[in-house]
Amino acid sequence: EGFHLLGNDLVHDNEIKWHISAWSTVFLPFSRLPGHEEEGLSIPNVYMSKDMAMRGCSDLKAIHLHLFDLEDVPGPGKEVRLRINVGIVNPSVVSVKDLGHVQFNVYYKGTFVTRLETNGIFRLMEGSNLLVANGLFRPENEVVMSGLIANFITGQECVLDAIAPATHASDVPLFSSFLAGLTIKAKLRGIPTGVMVSGLMDFDPLTTIRDLLEHGRVDVDTQMRLYNPFNAMITVTSVDLAILYEGTEISFSKQPAVVKIPGNSSQYTPKIIMTLDSKGDAKNLEAIIKAVEETLLHGHCLVGLRGSFSFSLGKYNFTPPYQQPENIIGCTFLDRKPCDDAHPPSGPPH
Repeated sequence: EGFHLLGNDLVHDNEIKWHISAWSTVFLPFSRLPGHEEEGLSIPNVYMSKDMAMRGCSDLKAIHLHLFDLEDVPGPGKEVRLRINVGIVNPSVVSVKDLGHVQFNVYYKGTFVTRLETNGIFRLMEGSNLLVANGLFRPENEVVMSGLIANFITGQECVLDAIAPATHASDVPLFSSFLAGLTIKAKLRGIPTGVMVSGLMDFDPLTTIRDLLEHGRVDVDTQMRLYNPFNAMITVTSVDLAILYEGTEISFSKQPAVVKIPGNSSQYTPKIIMTLDSKGDAKNLEAIIKAVEETLLHGHCLVGLRGSFSFSLGKYNFTPPYQQPENIIGCTFLDRKPCDDAHPPSGPPH
């Protein structure tokens, strides 16, 4: 119990104090002559009592999540495995070379995500440490997890809580109580550039502009190139998106768009209908015509979007809200090279 208390205070506090007391023997050395054994006076029964201070771990606040990845588990269960790498800076002089195989329950906004176990023994040394862990992805609330995924694919910072369970936190019984309840708050920041790489549009410029002037809207066949940042296969099932150009909404699409995207790669959706719509507003009409002209003059234009994707990941289905700045390359099917050459997750062409 005393060791458990010491461990908790050491992990959570900025400084811990302890008291050392002992009866001891003090040896007072005399000058040693060359070739002779050291001589001195031994004084027994000396009482020593002293308070000492030691820097604690300060809740291990210097933590950064280097890797947050999902991968498919072979088999019919459609299981997905979560892998994380967490950099931990220990400001204390206390080091533990072998805390055993350690388990953590991972939560996002108080909702359970998974139980992770470290890959090999966990070492907590003075200075920088790396915690590598994995476990089956088992989110208890898909709506909350959609928010986490939305933050990840748009680069918004969020916090995951990795909490060691009250019992069996380690396979080493002594350190199991030492670690019980330890909370690691890992900041997660995903892909600030977004996962939409580019979009191909099939239109005749003069006909499109004529129809816009006459009817105010026109349907255009479009293919969107999406990037999958995880190792697990993602299947996009529908899109509900609005396209922005210079801050103005110029088109929208809401329909099924089934496409399988292997891990760490990008794929075009099948052709979907994107509606260019001026909404009876001169500003919208001007923005659409300007985007068309820029595409013809420079081979592409840059657009943004907002809305949502629906996709499946293993046996789970998510519909995260989504927004991306105007870094998506828009091209025509007649000159598609800039869209094909764009570097995932997104960015300018070669």
